[in-house]
Amino acid sequence: QCQKAKPKKITKASDASEYVLQDLELFKDSVALYGLQNLVPIVLVLNPWEPDRDPLILSDDGACHTHRTDQPFCTEKPDFHFSSPVLPPYLHSAKGIGAQFHAEGPSNLKVERLSVIRWNYCSCHLDVQTDLIRSGAPSPVLVHIYGCYGENLPMSYQPWKVPLLDRGWVLAYCHARGGGEMGRKWYHSALRESKHKTVEDLQACVRYLHDKGYSTPSLTALYGRSAGGFAVVMFCNVSPELVQAAILKVPFVNVTGSLSNVSSYLGVKDHEEFGDPLNEAGLRQIQSVCPYYNLKP
Repeated sequence: QCQKAKPKKITKASDASEYVLQDLELFKDSVALYGLQNLVPIVLVLNPWEPDRDPLILSDDGACHTHRTDQPFCTEKPDFHFSSPVLPPYLHSAKGIGAQFHAEGPSNLKVERLSVIRWNYCSCHLDVQTDLIRSGAPSPVLVHIYGCYGENLPMSYQPWKVPLLDRGWVLAYCHARGGGEMGRKWYHSALRESKHKTVEDLQACVRYLHDKGYSTPSLTALYGRSAGGFAVVMFCNVSPELVQAAILKVPFVNVTGSLSNVSSYLGVKDHEEFGDPLNEAGLRQIQSVCPYYNLKP
């Protein structure tokens, strides 16, 4: 949808979270702010020369990702593109004030955004993409996770995932603490001695999918890339009964060894994220969450 409204009207539900600013672009006559609210991508287009003018709000409930335009500074009416893991980038133009915009993608796509309440009454967030005609029986599910460095779980278009939907798979995206989808407080809540909370959120999301009938442990696979591999392998260490398979791409699993190498850029950089292994307390903390250190026979 494309509409004119005041910023205070940017709410999708009565319990909507705050607008989380992710990025911005400057143009000759406007400023584009990229952000998320309840995991829905929203672009605010403001005119800095007319502060009393309402901003233009661009959003789409079916999208998961907003692309920077990378258009020249002198662009008067920039175009914006939205996408999701199974929807290729589609135009969402600031030129058509009052017009309606719709994604060109699979007509059978269903997107659900869920809040998963854990035992401690704090909620993590789950994106679920399924086929509209999915039967009531449990389906195979591919659960994605990152949850590190305050960065968002990648949600841009990945064409290899479209055939999975056609074959009855469910695609689930766990927005765990440690990521950036819900702002800096969300990120800081899973640092160093609290790093285990990222794995706890993944456990909560997987259990939710099983409890609600989306899938079963024998039909569940996890996907993690780089630091996302840390959460996947730790999950497999502590809850192997909940998952059948794991896909790992360049996974970060030897956390203890990597952080102990002070000559490595990664070793020094990740002290803020996982802790400092050069002191005894920090080393014990890192070992408690290190996937490689906690491998079980």
